[in-house]
Amino acid sequence: MQEVENKIIKVGLSVQEGIKSAPWAWHDEQTKLLLGFEVDIANAIVKELGLIPEFVPLDNYRLIVGLINRSCDMVVSALKTQNPLAGIIFSDPYYQLTQRIVTLEDSNIDTLEDLQGKTVGVLVKSMGEHIVQNYNLKMSKLIELQTFEDVLDLFSSLHFKDIEAVFIDSPVALWYCKTYLDTPLKVSDTAYKSGSYSVGFRETSVDLRNQVNKALKKMNLHEILEKYGLWDDAQKGI
Repeated sequence: MQEVENKIIKVGLSVQEGIKSAPWAWHDEQTKLLLGFEVDIANAIVKELGLIPEFVPLDNYRLIVGLINRSCDMVVSALKTQNPLAGIIFSDPYYQLTQRIVTLEDSNIDTLEDLQGKTVGVLVKSMGEHIVQNYNLKMSKLIELQTFEDVLDLFSSLHFKDIEAVFIDSPVALWYCKTYLDTPLKVSDTAYKSGSYSVGFRETSVDLRNQVNKALKKMNLHEILEKYGLWDDAQKGI
């Protein structure tokens, strides 16, 4: 693979300090280790390729720039394949993304229909906000949206019952249901498909993309996703 020198492959990741970017990729504040399901997936891919990873932390707005300017050889950072980008190609999916409803454990809410007339929290400019806004266009009884910049503030508002539900990406929903200690949470059985995550490459890196697709077929994605509580019915097709 012409992109790789000395068996080292540069992998772009969106990484933050602390748990705000969990469960994707984050630096643990105590151990300083790089954690997250996308870190584990990247490591498993690179191991299958017989290479050594060099992780390149990038903010969300510079992931694609990092590929174009050759700061990294591939990006494993929640890139959605339904958003084609000039000069970028994608691997097969490693995660099927859905939107899920999170409520307090004793709630009987499970669908968007159940949310009519209720106050629901979403992250600002998120897929969840977009889906609810479109849903409201068809409904006579609207879902009242409250937007949040910070995911911790969002779940704190649910904890204090300032909102009645959260509508959010399934990795966040499933992760916080597993790890949120302040109050028991429940994730809806109903899931709303909204895309998939794939590895991104420069359009000239066809050989590397093909090798990564072979690696994805050999890997135990179920084990990695289950470790973070992210395996659900939507993943059965990957």
